[in-house]
Amino acid sequence: MTLEERESLRAELRSLGFDEVRFAAVDAPLEPRLQQWMEAGMHADMHWMERTVEKRLDPRLVLDEAQSVVLLGVNYWSEQWRNLGASETPRWARYALHDDYHDTIKPALERAGKILEAKCGLTSREYRYYVDTGPVMERVWAARAGVGYAGKKRDADLARVRQLAVSRRSACAPRHPAG
Repeated sequence: MTLEERESLRAELRSLGFDEVRFAAVDAPLEPRLQQWMEAGMHADMHWMERTVEKRLDPRLVLDEAQSVVLLGVNYWSEQWRNLGASETPRWARYALHDDYHDTIKPALERAGKILEAKCGLTSREYRYYVDTGPVMERVWAARAGVGYAGKKRDADLARVRQLAVSRRSACAPRHPAG
């Protein structure tokens, strides 16, 4: 995919309401920090994580031959909070001030999948999308794509990158490492 084609894809995905659209190549499994965290028992009673730790480290185990990750972010910031004093600033997660993003973003992800089919020549079996419910480390992939950083209780700096698609074809894989 050329830079011009990637920017065209990015613009079309943004038109669905995503504030952030980034791409990352799947070229190697993620660092095993999650596995070390799990081995230390830090996952407490979240035993379901034990079943998916390998998939979380390598998207190619989620989708055979995965070559790229498309990260789609929605910004939960509201300008109405900019001038509030410290005592008036909301003290809960910003996403909680909106409708449940699991329900509102899924239709846009379905449309994003159709765009990937049209622009990249994918079939519906050649990509997966998740609204932070799949076995994929979205924060780490966001950091690899150049937005935010991966850390405890931290999300991307400017946008919550909670939605992503894992693509099987190189047609959607960026030629540049991130962006």
